[in-house]
Amino acid sequence: MNRKHQYVVSGLLSVMVLCAGCAGGSAETAASGSDTDTGQVSGLAAQAQAALERAFPADGPGGTAIIAREGEVLWSGARGIADLEHGVAMETDMVFRLASLTKQFTGVAVLMLAERGKIDVDAPLQRYLPDYDTGGRTVTVAQLLDHTGGIPSYTSIPGYMDTKVRQDLSVEELIDSFRDLPLDFEPGERFSYSNSGYVLLGAIIEAASGRTYEEFIEQEIFAPLGMEDSRYGRQDELVQGRVRGYVQDRDNGFRPAQFLSMTQPYAAGSLLSSVEDLALWGRGLFGGELVEPDSIERMVRPATLNDGSPSNYGFGWGVGGKLRGRTVYSHGGGIFGFSTRELYIPEDEVFVAVLSNHGDGGQVGPLTTELAALAMDLPFPVREVVELPHDEVDGLRGIYRTDDETPVRVLSSRGRIQVTVDEDRAFVADPIGPRRFMDEDGLTYVEFEASDDGAMGVRVFDEEALEPLEAGRTDEALIERPDVEVPRQVLESYHGKYRLDLGLDLEFVDREGRMTLLAPGNPELPLFAESPERFVTEWLDVALEFQVAADGSVTGVVLEQEGGRYPGKRLPE
Repeated sequence: MNRKHQYVVSGLLSVMVLCAGCAGGSAETAASGSDTDTGQVSGLAAQAQAALERAFPADGPGGTAIIAREGEVLWSGARGIADLEHGVAMETDMVFRLASLTKQFTGVAVLMLAERGKIDVDAPLQRYLPDYDTGGRTVTVAQLLDHTGGIPSYTSIPGYMDTKVRQDLSVEELIDSFRDLPLDFEPGERFSYSNSGYVLLGAIIEAASGRTYEEFIEQEIFAPLGMEDSRYGRQDELVQGRVRGYVQDRDNGFRPAQFLSMTQPYAAGSLLSSVEDLALWGRGLFGGELVEPDSIERMVRPATLNDGSPSNYGFGWGVGGKLRGRTVYSHGGGIFGFSTRELYIPEDEVFVAVLSNHGDGGQVGPLTTELAALAMDLPFPVREVVELPHDEVDGLRGIYRTDDETPVRVLSSRGRIQVTVDEDRAFVADPIGPRRFMDEDGLTYVEFEASDDGAMGVRVFDEEALEPLEAGRTDEALIERPDVEVPRQVLESYHGKYRLDLGLDLEFVDREGRMTLLAPGNPELPLFAESPERFVTEWLDVALEFQVAADGSVTGVVLEQEGGRYPGKRLPE
């Protein structure tokens, strides 16, 4: 369990981060399956469709999804609205922006050229782009592919994503936007996701092939695999079935995503496709139609850092994950108005892709995982939240330990729990049944059970593992947060909305006499005072310090988490 809950990041919009033969859909649902489906496949289709319907509403931005096994499509479905203004229903062959799923195609294009002797992935990037200065340090093509080269990501330049992404740029002009920035670290020292690295890879593909990136991808990958719905994204081209992207506004309505020139994501995030085409991509790639087995092995091999440790990334694929004990290759993407994810499980030859036109689509990742588990006949419980008496939930609090003394800490608040395993991963979970809870952001679930002698135990079913972690409750006391008494009028002066400089909105409200933090995509968090100006949460490593002017007015707040300080200003009433 090495995935740590990131409170701040879960509320941010991330851009370009880190995706045959089926029936169309309607605003309600669309599912497909052949007349010769076995009972198992028919059952899978029903469960997959139900999962899709839980993930997306029928009357808002939604998505499409597909499951394939051993190269054959088992199910595909569509849910929601592709164009809110015209009421166009989603269908499974509709075309989305892939965002960073583009990186998989870029990585395979490099490997194709490597097999032809046009690119040496272990060569310095200057062999192909001699004018690019890395300050005398060697950055290889492979380090661009696995994000260990230290090239600063242009999408992280302050202010860049606000205005500069609207500009049409040539490849050379795009490279110029980050060309003069020093490396973030010594090449090979660590992993740091870099869209700039994949822009450089696009330029390398052009230099080595003598064709534009667009031409190479369309002629060498899309056309041979029959991916007729796929292409390089452009604003000046009519694309049949193209979906519009949306983001959720503060009033809980939706608005069109902000404009982005598609010259900007380039080889890091510019491609368009449908889930039906992505199933062809998965079958062709892992079926050996594009590159040799040795190239596939290199593609999914974790990068080795300078200290000998592995990263969790290969060439365009995340490669450090597990699902139900199986190896997983996966990638996600986010771009204005769209969220995407794709995964492949080699042991079962299972391929899953989900595309959404909801830019804040946190449901895309869990849905992809849930569909893959269904395809392996290892389903997760259905996440249907129920209400349990708060005192019943509070009775589960405590420190639990496994046989090898691994600690599992359980806290509670307002009928929900937070579980921390070995101080390494913490997640908030909602009740889905008596003494049963599921991670609000994923599919990990926990079950509590009392033995015959009344001793309480907990089992944590992590989505990555096949077997649960089991622990028994100890007599150890939980460390409670401080709670300095603060005058009521002081607390009331802090109530209101604030906007952090990094774009996250916070709100502080009164909940039954306790100041509570609200943030998009996160549970309500009660606050505990360390001083009249400084507050902490019980659940997560978050501190908030209010900024008070000399005249007593509250001007802002600083959020602290994991060593970072994130200032914000108070918004007018």
